Amino acid sequence: PTLDAPLAPPAKLDFKVSEEVASMIGAAEAKYAELAASLDHAVLDLPYGKETFKSWRVSPDAAMQVAYMAAFYKVHGAMPPVYESCTTRRFFVGRTETIRSCTPDAAALAKAVASGETGADLLAKLRQAGETHVATSRDAAVAMGSDRHLLGLKYIADRDMDPSDPSYPAVFTNPALAASKNWLISSSNATSTPYIDQFGFGPTSGDGYGLGYLIEKDSVKVAVTSFKGSASKGSSTFQVALREVLDLFKAEAEKEAK
Repeated sequence: PTLDAPLAPPAKLDFKVSEEVASMIGAAEAKYAELAASLDHAVLDLPYGKETFKSWRVSPDAAMQVAYMAAFYKVHGAMPPVYESCTTRRFFVGRTETIRSCTPDAAALAKAVASGETGADLLAKLRQAGETHVATSRDAAVAMGSDRHLLGLKYIADRDMDPSDPSYPAVFTNPALAASKNWLISSSNATSTPYIDQFGFGPTSGDGYGLGYLIEKDSVKVAVTSFKGSASKGSSTFQVALREVLDLFKAEAEKEAK
């Protein structure tokens, strides 16, 4: 058939499965329904985007990432471990690395927002946090991140040693490392993926948030998820805080431009 030839109408496929397989499918459906029902979901749809962020002299992705942390601090009074996915496709069979967005400069900005700081001082902290995020992202993209290296080293240690061995590397049993990987914000920017109007995913921490976002020229869409009944304050609460933070940045940048 040619590309222009009409397609045959679809035909339903009737699968014949054993009672055991049918039971397993039913159990999986019930588990999925339970998990889906436990998810709290909210969407932030901003009427400004990439061009506005550039007018602040801040990378668009950096603007969103530092706003996530400022919003989290606004809601929870603490800084979160943050995961942002980063491709390493420039390398043969390269896949991903973690951009650890939570930096001292991002923390300084979040605390400034929470304290009510405005004007030139706030914008200076915003731009510094943005520059730091861009540098962190570039490092991750060229295999200068830490998480995949640590994963490989841990794999070797687990393969060759017992964790109870006194010579087992202490870094892998350090509570600080485990805490730093409890991603209270797990985020992914799918802006470069065509034909997607919105996307999201569940949080990777029981008490955290999942943030899937698209930064377009004049709009931003963020799908916020969290688990009902968790230590998170709910997706709608986070979404409201995030809008307030971004609107604050926008208002202060517009004042500066006048």
